[in-house]
Amino acid sequence: MSIVPTSDLGPAGSSTGAPIHYTWPLYRHLSRFILWLPVIALMLCSSNRKRGVWRIVLPALLLQVASIALDLFIPAAGTGMTVIMLDILVVLAVGLTLVWLLAGPLSATPVPTEVSLLIVVFFVAGTFQIIVWMGAGGLTIGMVIANAIVTLDVVLAVTLARFFCRKRYTPGRFKGAAGVCAIALGQLALPVFVFLAVLQASMLDDAAMVLTFMGGAFFMLLAVGLVLGMLLWVYLALAYRSAALRERFEHMVQLHAEPCLTPTNVVTGASPVERGAV
Repeated sequence: MSIVPTSDLGPAGSSTGAPIHYTWPLYRHLSRFILWLPVIALMLCSSNRKRGVWRIVLPALLLQVASIALDLFIPAAGTGMTVIMLDILVVLAVGLTLVWLLAGPLSATPVPTEVSLLIVVFFVAGTFQIIVWMGAGGLTIGMVIANAIVTLDVVLAVTLARFFCRKRYTPGRFKGAAGVCAIALGQLALPVFVFLAVLQASMLDDAAMVLTFMGGAFFMLLAVGLVLGMLLWVYLALAYRSAALRERFEHMVQLHAEPCLTPTNVVTGASPVERGAV
């Protein structure tokens, strides 16, 4: 990485100093792969060697490959916002992957205990990666709070989707409800920005700047909600394509789609065609 010092000299233009080259130590590069260790360990469990379960790893794996590719082929992007956002998405995706993979070994535990443990795992996975990246500090605390809000967003989205599907449940209906709820719940952090705007009101010149600040916060949180909604929708879509993943998910949310039955004789259980043949 190259750091180029610059200074604005006003009417005289800008001044650029000599670039400073810095090589990141190897452990800083390897830190992004720490969360993959439990993923690999869980993939070796017998409950996760069933047909189609491997698909749940694909979103996180593709995002991780995209992040590495940017680092390798576009080094200047390594410190840019694109790679940072990709790495954050990787952490969220790996967290969701751990939830689905861990649900298999935990399937024998009571549902409330299982769900509580999976929520804790999702939050702890993100928090652990944040601490590894950033160490201790005020910014780390802010990121951990943001991770807690994201966790709450996902939990509430699934909970509300279950509520809306309690009378008529289909995979498509649940995916749509969960995605829409995640997008809407992306505004959960808006009160935090309102509080910050009130605290900083004395530092802002006029009401227009306050409104601009709030508008930027709203659209930023809307973008966060869209990303969460899309990510959750992708994972649900993949889970419904695997019998093993679908079974463990429907066990957690306690919802089961009613099978489509052909008209049968109430007494004999034979279909009209079968009765005619008899």
